[in-house]
Amino acid sequence: MPSNRVLRVAADGSGEFRTVQEAIDAVPLSNRVRTVIQVAPGLYREPVYVPKTKNFITLAASRPETTILSWDNTATRINHHQPSRVIGTGTFGCGSTIVEGEDFIAENITFENKAPQGSGQAVAVRVTADRCAFYNCRFLGWQDTLYLHHGKQYLRDCYIEGSVDFIFGNSTALLEHCHIHCKSQGFITAQSRKSSQDSTGYVFLRCIITGNGGTSYAYLGRPWGPFGRVVFAYTWMDACIKPVGWHNWDKPENERSACFYEYRCSGPGCCLTNRATWSRELLDEEAEQFISHLDGITGNQACRCLKPSSNRSICTDQSSESRLADAAAKGCTGKHEEEEENFNFKDAEMGPNEKTDLELPEDTIAGSPLATRKTHTFDHIGSFATVAQYTPGRTRNRILMSIYIVLIKAKINVLLPFGPLAIMLHYLTGKHGWVFIFSLIGIIPLAERLGYATEQLASYTGPTVGGLLNATFGNATEMIISIYALNNGMIRVVQQSLLGSILSNMLLVLGCAFFTGGIVHCNKDQVFNKAAAVVNSGLLLMAVMGLMFPAVLHFTHSELHYGRSELALSRFSSCIMLVAYAGYLFFQLKSQHELYKPIGEEEVANENDNDDEEASEITQWEAISWLAVLTVWVSILSGYLVDAIQGASESMNMPVAFISVILLPIVGNAAEHASAIMFAMKDKLDITLGVAIGSSTQISMFVIPFCVVVGWIMGRQMDLNFQLFETATLFITVLVVAFMLQEGTANYFKGLMLILCYLIVAASFFVHIDPAASD
Repeated sequence: MPSNRVLRVAADGSGEFRTVQEAIDAVPLSNRVRTVIQVAPGLYREPVYVPKTKNFITLAASRPETTILSWDNTATRINHHQPSRVIGTGTFGCGSTIVEGEDFIAENITFENKAPQGSGQAVAVRVTADRCAFYNCRFLGWQDTLYLHHGKQYLRDCYIEGSVDFIFGNSTALLEHCHIHCKSQGFITAQSRKSSQDSTGYVFLRCIITGNGGTSYAYLGRPWGPFGRVVFAYTWMDACIKPVGWHNWDKPENERSACFYEYRCSGPGCCLTNRATWSRELLDEEAEQFISHLDGITGNQACRCLKPSSNRSICTDQSSESRLADAAAKGCTGKHEEEEENFNFKDAEMGPNEKTDLELPEDTIAGSPLATRKTHTFDHIGSFATVAQYTPGRTRNRILMSIYIVLIKAKINVLLPFGPLAIMLHYLTGKHGWVFIFSLIGIIPLAERLGYATEQLASYTGPTVGGLLNATFGNATEMIISIYALNNGMIRVVQQSLLGSILSNMLLVLGCAFFTGGIVHCNKDQVFNKAAAVVNSGLLLMAVMGLMFPAVLHFTHSELHYGRSELALSRFSSCIMLVAYAGYLFFQLKSQHELYKPIGEEEVANENDNDDEEASEITQWEAISWLAVLTVWVSILSGYLVDAIQGASESMNMPVAFISVILLPIVGNAAEHASAIMFAMKDKLDITLGVAIGSSTQISMFVIPFCVVVGWIMGRQMDLNFQLFETATLFITVLVVAFMLQEGTANYFKGLMLILCYLIVAASFFVHIDPAASD
């Protein structure tokens, strides 16, 4: 094993870095070596961000009282060195310290949000990462102090203070020997478990709850999610706790689903006779199983506990995924498993908190607690995705889990068998109509899964590279079909299918999104970022200009060299359009990214939406592998689809133009169609426009000129002369949509008009005879 890396931070300049963020930035990407950042005593006024690309980081100091990381962001006012597209907005993005890198450890550090009382949500620490631990740390703030958002965390000997929901989120967390201080009236916890199948929840074991001297002013918790789950065991409670104990968040239906339990607690705030009737005290046999299997509240779905000794472990709910993880973990060490079976929390005494002072040698970390006890701890609490990397058995299990996530878990995957069936029909029957239909259906889930794999990979690469990935793979289905058609000399199919994708996105997808969003939010006009919409409209008009001049040149018979000038102009314009699109990406992602902030971002964000942001389900290399596999499969199926177009047109008595402009794009845009509607119903129209108009911009400014260049390389005379009828249709469509977007508002009537316009376009192509085909 490589030795640990040590970096030193001192505000007075005596270390290698003056700020904590500078030291974190110096950690290599995809770090696999424990990097210990020694922080000298001092007040560090800075926001700290640990990205998901930097794992195995330890922040270590000597005493939490003298080493303080402090900042003062709130949900309505965020001042951060990272843009909002990276850290998020509202409560999700206002953390003074944000941890997204896995296997993070902090010891003897104070994390503070300095925002004064009454500032609203002001997070001191947000943790969106797996296998994180905090030892002898302090978390200071008022509302929403500690955001345990996602993953598994262990906190020991920590001090946490606040007033309203100051320990909240949807992670799996054990807080042991911690001091919880209620500064004023409010709620200690707000756990957001959303389903009875979720394995998340908070366990407070042998903790102390204190108050400000008043009585009956604080609740133990309330369910942020309907199935919120919290357990207090062997915890001393001050008189500040209300006798009723728990609150239903003014939703009586939460009382039927929330899981709030206590076990053998004590103190003046422990008043079981007056507790809420929908909470309860655990029986001894329930507590025995639950405390030794943290997720055993209901008597099933066991989860190994975090032990209070130096051998600690935690894992997830033993569903089909975590049972595999547990089986893999057993191969890690047999001694740990045996000790765990023999441990009984009931025999443990309350006792004083066990403090561990950090003493790090100047020249090496070897032999320190961080190099032995704590790194050993995390050998047993990893998610299956990480634990499975080290042995052949675990690798095999991880492959099976990845296959389940990508190919089985999503409901749309029920359509996957249509792809192999299309190939079988091609060789067994030769009926092009059925082969075409089955190929169309089979490509729908592949297009959706290709988008999913791209999103998973983008979550590791960061926003800039992620934007390039989306530009490349977002319309991969259309690009692959086009390249196959080009190779077969079906230039008109390429032109018409790409034109159809633009028309489908701008009229059908955007229209359906506006219509459904307007119905759901019928009492108001939905708003979106008008400035970003205008930029996209300008690019679409530029694309129309690029397509119009070759067509005009052709139909006015004004070419300098007949048959060659039109092609040369198309290739030159395509290169210019690719340069313009590259400039657009830089403008959007780097230069003027503030222009693309969603409307209302500076307002209080919807906390439930923030909590919906999920961590990656598959690893980076799995995402790359699936991109390759899915691209190959789409390529194979596209070949059969293209081969069947002409036969399908004849057997179904349907014009090739209608198939190319209407049917093929609807299939290629199926996933975008669904996601655009979903975001519109959530009143996130900026994302909807990014899906619909952004995709149209990609096709018109990137995919079409890209196909011209590819045709140039292949020796095919692919040009930008889409014929007069198609070019006029695109020009009118862009004008109609631009007028719809100029006000920056949307409603169901605008959506209805766009849908009706698309029906007119579809009917026009159904009766249209392609002049190129007739010639």
